[in-house]
Amino acid sequence: MGSFVENIDSFLTSIYPRLNNDGVCILSFYNIGALRYVTPPPWRDSTLSAELVRNRHELEVTLPSGEQFNIFCKAYEDSALKEICERYFDNVEILSSSALASFLPSQFFSSGNAAAKAKEVIKAFDIELEKSGVMHGAYFTVICRAPKHAPAE
Repeated sequence: MGSFVENIDSFLTSIYPRLNNDGVCILSFYNIGALRYVTPPPWRDSTLSAELVRNRHELEVTLPSGEQFNIFCKAYEDSALKEICERYFDNVEILSSSALASFLPSQFFSSGNAAAKAKEVIKAFDIELEKSGVMHGAYFTVICRAPKHAPAE
């Protein structure tokens, strides 16, 4: 979860020497352009215990006991992530999926035939969004392959 790392350059610098030339590093980041964060849904899904506070680079966490606390969490744009990761890795691939599913309340996916059909339709829709290159899912998966040269300073 790269979004929880305050100094991403230092973190990537520490990963680089630990990978072989054909090594792969897979990281996950919050997507600042996600539908869920750009246009927050009007409902509060009670199953969620954490909410991204975009303008403060924090994740507001609520425990089942009601206790709340904030931790560092930075959401990124895909272009910024690509630029950062390409300083250290030759081959960087960024994926985002589940744009619509992450926007809907969990009650939408309750049990029964209608819910099963809804899951099927939403999954198909999200797969098509991913194929089209639309990057509105809640998270990015960043796949970095180690370069055969020293990282840029």
